[in-house]
Amino acid sequence: FGSRVLPNIFYRCVFVRGRALDPCAAMQRDLDIVVFGATGDTGVSACCCLYFKGKKLGISSWAPAARNLGKLKSDLLDRLADREPGEDGLAPSEPIQADSGDYESLLRMCKRTKCVVACAGPFAQYGEGVIKACVEAGTHYVDVTGEVPWVEKMERKYGEEAEKKGVTLVSMAGYDSVPPDLSTFLAAKGMRDEGEALQRFDIFCGGGGGAMPSGTINTLVHGVDEAKGQFWNKVSFGMLGTPARRPRTEESQPATTSGPRKTYVPQTESANLGSNLIWSMCPGYSSLAGQFCLPHFMAPININVVHRTAAQEGYGGLVYRERMAGLPNGLMSLYGLVPTICGVAGGLLMALFLPLPYSTSAIVKLRDTFNPALMASARKLMLDGFK
Repeated sequence: FGSRVLPNIFYRCVFVRGRALDPCAAMQRDLDIVVFGATGDTGVSACCCLYFKGKKLGISSWAPAARNLGKLKSDLLDRLADREPGEDGLAPSEPIQADSGDYESLLRMCKRTKCVVACAGPFAQYGEGVIKACVEAGTHYVDVTGEVPWVEKMERKYGEEAEKKGVTLVSMAGYDSVPPDLSTFLAAKGMRDEGEALQRFDIFCGGGGGAMPSGTINTLVHGVDEAKGQFWNKVSFGMLGTPARRPRTEESQPATTSGPRKTYVPQTESANLGSNLIWSMCPGYSSLAGQFCLPHFMAPININVVHRTAAQEGYGGLVYRERMAGLPNGLMSLYGLVPTICGVAGGLLMALFLPLPYSTSAIVKLRDTFNPALMASARKLMLDGFK
């Protein structure tokens, strides 16, 4: 949430005589930050971060925003009311009512703040109005999506206008994508400072405690259902499933530039991206770590982010592998070979299970059975000082 954006995916800024112009300095807004989607799992986390750490991060004012202010009050604000933010924290301003289906409410929200942190997903369903309102209002935008095609579409539609207005748009800024991207960036920078170039980077990603955000599960379920519908539509010659949606002509946002179609990862890095994506998704042996390993489940998304930054920051062409951390890798596990084989078997079973009817309904049922207790524990840590 700082005044300088991490070297993450699509950032756009204005340059004046070779220097980046920070439009925030000229903004006259009563809020620094608005967290939109503050009743969701990620939104609660963002609000607790600002409540207990906001002043330390250089924030002087912020407010939560949600469609249902009653739910916001009962689920978050009332629970924070009896807790002191401390010397590093900052109490929120009055909450803002804003609905992704009500563009005027989004525009009013954006006009009050210097930056919107969007936490309401799936973004392909609920996200575009927020970006559009931010660009119109001249407000910076940050989100936590992992939906690469949607981000690419939003950049094509709003990127040029945002650049003209000096508005910064940053997607993929959640805890899934930032650690691999920032770690790779810092490694490349460190080697460059020593006069060397980063040629290969293996990162092992894991986590401890917490729970899977409900919005992330909903996004995954939506993607699986869409892919299943298209698969069955093809194999049944249109008798089952749903056909692939044809992209609608965006009459309200016509193309403003000529030349080849813009892609999320620049064309200069696309071949390297494809190679690294294929090899990262294959179980294998890491010579740098000295162990067998499984692919990280977020690798198909994070690899795009890493290569986008690599192309922009001048260290494209590197060999990148993203692996799952936390698996046994000692002698008893044959240096990770045993858990890798077990993981491959589990992946094959999942691949056979997902195309079946009602498979995603079963996933949602499992989420509703096991995730609430884990999420309640995670929220307690957030509300008890963002621990």
